Order: sequence, then structure tokens, then C-alpha cells
Amino acid sequence: MNSQQLSARLNQVADFIIVYGPQGRIRLADIGSDHAYLPCYLGLKGALQYAVAGEVVQGPYQSALAEVHNQALEKLIQVRMGDGLDVIKDQDKINCVSICGMGGSLICDILTNGRERLDPDHTLFLQANIGEAGLRKWLVQHHYQIIDEAIVEDHHRLYEMLVARPSQEDIQLTEAEYLFGPINLQQTSPLLFKKWRREATNLQRIYQSISQANQRENEKMRELEQTLALISNLIGE
Repeated sequence: MNSQQLSARLNQVADFIIVYGPQGRIRLADIGSDHAYLPCYLGLKGALQYAVAGEVVQGPYQSALAEVHNQALEKLIQVRMGDGLDVIKDQDKINCVSICGMGGSLICDILTNGRERLDPDHTLFLQANIGEAGLRKWLVQHHYQIIDEAIVEDHHRLYEMLVARPSQEDIQLTEAEYLFGPINLQQTSPLLFKKWRREATNLQRIYQSISQANQRENEKMRELEQTLALISNLIGE
């Protein structure tokens, strides 16, 4: 992977940014940018007006600096070291935020701690490695509407991406929509079923392990039973 050829995972995020970002004036903050491949890719395609690549760890920060320099994009992309959305300044006028490759709970923490730095009219592009249901619950609780989702297979792993915008409406989702994604359920791609067949196998293994150990984790077992029932209803097994 590099700035000219993204992974399938980041390529889907880039496509979402191009489609749902404000045309001709995308001002992106890519949080946890690592090598800054995503903003550099968008910059090389002429899709950006401006971008900030944020990193909290020294090594990835230096890698991002080097990549932006190697692609001669210093005038378009600013690399900054800081915690989460703290890298955003008012004068940046950021209208798109991408946070990818982290756990859902960490993404929620980043958004919670830095909400005051977000423009009222902004779009979120999020890819959580785990905890997608919790991320969707955070978005609904904080008055965001999920406007698109996708599942991508990348090196035999399945990743979910979603796009969300602030909404004045009272958004409500079912437990199935929190778990699988409201747009995913509408699209029902083959990867949705592939992902949740895998998840069902893992959850059944955990359930059996708890049962055989005679552990008094009734609440955990009930949660697993409810989740497995939702998955069974989805995949028809």
C-alpha cells in the first residue's frame, strides 16, 4: 500500500469522502493518519482543498511527514502531532473527519473529547476494527444520521466503514440495525453474510466455553444468546 495505491479498506473510505464530501471544497482531518496515505491519495487525485493529518505517536507522525514531503504535498496537507481532534484549529475550517483502523470505543472517545472542534456542518468517515455496534449507538445518541455503509474484504479480513452527518431528527435504530448497520441491511451484500457467519462461529465457541466451565455469567450468556438469535435471523440458519 502507498499513496498511489491504497488498501481495499482505505480505498473505500477515499471513495466515500469523494462522494459525500463537499465537492471542490473538501477540508479533511484524518485522525490517526499513520503514513498519511489517505490524505496524500486524495491530494494526488485533486480531491482535496486542504487536509490535516493527525498523529499522537512519534513514529507514525514522522512517517506521515516523510510521505507528505515525498509526494510534494506540503502546501495542501499539514501533518500535526496531537491527541485526537486536538490537531484541528479553527482556521482549518475542517468539514470532513476520517478516523480509521481503531476500535469503536476509541473512536467514540476521540469524538466525545473533541466535539467542540467540529464544524456544525461536517461529515464523519469512520472505520472501526471492532465495536461497530457501540459506535453506531454513540452516533445515534449524539444526533448523527448514518447515510452510507460498506463492508470490504482486505487480506482475508472484513472491515466495515460508515458515513454519518449531524441531524436535527430523532434517529432511532433497532438492535439489529445497531449490530449489522441500517444501510448494510438494506444493501445485503454477500460480505455481510460472510462476516456474520464468521462472527456466529466465534460467538458460539465463546458461549460453549462459558457453559462448559460452569461459570456464573448468566448476563453474558443472555447477551450472547440475543446476539446469536439476531445473526441467525439475518443469515437464515
